[in-house]
Amino acid sequence: MHRRRAAARGRGMMPLLQRPLADGHASDQAFYRQRLGSAAAESLRRTVRGELAWLLAPFMHHLPQALAEYESRAADPVRREAIRELRGLFGVISERWVDTFIYAVDARLIGSGAGLDEAQPGDELLSGRTELQAEEKYARLLCELDDRLQLIRRTLYVPVNVRALAPAGLSRALQDTAQQLGWPAGHMKFLFARFGEDVLLRLGELYRGLMVALRAIGSTAQQLDAQLSSLPAQAPPPREPKVDEGTLSMLRHYAAAADERYYDDRSLAADLLALAEKQSMPDMADEQRHAPLQRMSVAGQFFSEAVADPLLPRELRQRQDAVRLPLVKTALADATLFTSPHHPVSSLVDEMMLKAATARVTGDEEEKRAAERLEQLLVQFELAPDFVRQAILTQQPIDEAQVEKFLEAKRARAQERRQSVLHAVQRRVTEELRLSTFGREVPAAVQDFLHRCWGPLLMKGLLDHGPGDPRWRQDLDLVDQLVEQSELQGFGEDEEWAALMLRLTQRMAMSGMRDDRIEQGIATLRMLRRAA
Repeated sequence: MHRRRAAARGRGMMPLLQRPLADGHASDQAFYRQRLGSAAAESLRRTVRGELAWLLAPFMHHLPQALAEYESRAADPVRREAIRELRGLFGVISERWVDTFIYAVDARLIGSGAGLDEAQPGDELLSGRTELQAEEKYARLLCELDDRLQLIRRTLYVPVNVRALAPAGLSRALQDTAQQLGWPAGHMKFLFARFGEDVLLRLGELYRGLMVALRAIGSTAQQLDAQLSSLPAQAPPPREPKVDEGTLSMLRHYAAAADERYYDDRSLAADLLALAEKQSMPDMADEQRHAPLQRMSVAGQFFSEAVADPLLPRELRQRQDAVRLPLVKTALADATLFTSPHHPVSSLVDEMMLKAATARVTGDEEEKRAAERLEQLLVQFELAPDFVRQAILTQQPIDEAQVEKFLEAKRARAQERRQSVLHAVQRRVTEELRLSTFGREVPAAVQDFLHRCWGPLLMKGLLDHGPGDPRWRQDLDLVDQLVEQSELQGFGEDEEWAALMLRLTQRMAMSGMRDDRIEQGIATLRMLRRAA
């Protein structure tokens, strides 16, 4: 039945291929391809919507009972009341949640919204083991699905991002829609746990159903591909690249102070802004516009994606214009920025961003010095504005395949940078815990609590706030208090121990840790107390 349901959704576009392509006329080819692409996108959308609605049904059906059990397990009366209110909220939002969720996935799946947001540091604490299991379990199916979509992308010009349907993409859609509908942040862990069991571990049904439906669409794409291969190749006119908002903002900032008496960076920014806003630029023919726009667009996209990383210090974002302008000027005058993996400016930006991100572990002064250092080093590669202005008139566009290769390489470096910072944070937290317990007789259960419960909390605090924040120091102070109490005969006074347990519980709850994990950790400490 599942196969019949998916296949029925894919048949809607078949009548469109009942006539052959017009004999070689470019406008007919483009119109016909556009019609088929629109039909393919709509057919794929209908299939995804239907499959997602079917997949979400058990999750929505089981959630009320799961909430009731969640409420019964809560020991704190205030928390029980909050969960009772949450049950009421679910009754209000449940009917529109499925539609909202499907719309969020659809927006990322096809079209201009097909790029997934970068994950935030805290998201790794929200996503559980189930998501990782699902990613590993369905990696092969996702690759197979992506391969089937490749012909549709190439032939019908339908931009499809299969990662929107991956476990991480669906988890992101759940988090976004939950926040949109008012689901409290403190209960996100519960929601993700249920979603993992009822949805993520059943994604094979979604992927197999989509592959059945894609047979009809793929058959249409194959027929069109065969017809197009028999026609004379006609290069379509390139679409004019769009400069990102971060680069436009930088150009406006400099152009506002341009002085007609001499040509400097501000004057160059005014010329580039006119070019980006589709105004005329002196001495430049219309056919010359594509190359500088493309180079500005690619350089700006790379830098905007890089500075959007939440691990980078605030200081670098505040001073990004001083870094962005030299990068854009280099891109306009030197094509090897995009073709050479060891270009000095490109390598410098990568290296200093790594140092700036790692400075999150060392403190505000290090962050500031990293941003200043990047600015100072870029001065060594400064290009004269009139030289860049002349280079714009003679440069050729970069091959689109090379552009994509450049951006993919930069995204890979950003991911490596992120992992490097996370490892640095982990090492810092491990060292802090080692120093707090070195040479002291700490019970094994306390050590286990520190590494399983308190260590992740310290990592999140260091990523969110940095080592200079009072909250980070307070969390470390609680480690010292716990170690000191555990060393005392009988684990200290009853009131002091109870007060410490309360502070530990409250702090873990504030960090968003799962209730069951909190209760398990505190229960272990309390059992030690009773045993003493």
